Amino acid sequence: MRIRTIIISVFAVSLLVSPAWCEMGKKAQWMPDLGLTQEQQSKLVKIHNDKREIRGKYRDSIASVHKKIKNELGQPNPSKQALNEYAVALGKLHSEQIQNNNEQMLKIKEILTPEQFSKMMDKGWKGQGKEMHGKHKGKRGPGAGHDCADKNAHYGNVK
Repeated sequence: MRIRTIIISVFAVSLLVSPAWCEMGKKAQWMPDLGLTQEQQSKLVKIHNDKREIRGKYRDSIASVHKKIKNELGQPNPSKQALNEYAVALGKLHSEQIQNNNEQMLKIKEILTPEQFSKMMDKGWKGQGKEMHGKHKGKRGPGAGHDCADKNAHYGNVK
């Protein structure tokens, strides 16, 4: 009877915790390796959710400025001054976004032990903008990210 209760309890707890991990996505796959406490997990989930909300606001603002640039360039005589103002606005948004990311990382550093933070930095966090380059090995276009001897195989050319 006791074993059954323990098994059911463990199963129930895993069901409660797993949605939080699933919601965090691929970026959080390194988190189970850190040996986090429940308190650390809940704090990190909150930081992640806050970051997602803020990231969405920046994404919308940046998309809006890009749309303005596209509209200006579509004009018969685009204004260089307006385009420069949009460039400054984009730079400001990107700068704020990076500063916000740094603040989030400092909050995470306060939650984790020095060993956990070091392990996270080594294992899971690649830095700003590095994820895409690492995934695709710095290449663009068809076959990006493939690193084999026969590059033509990716373009359908079979020898």
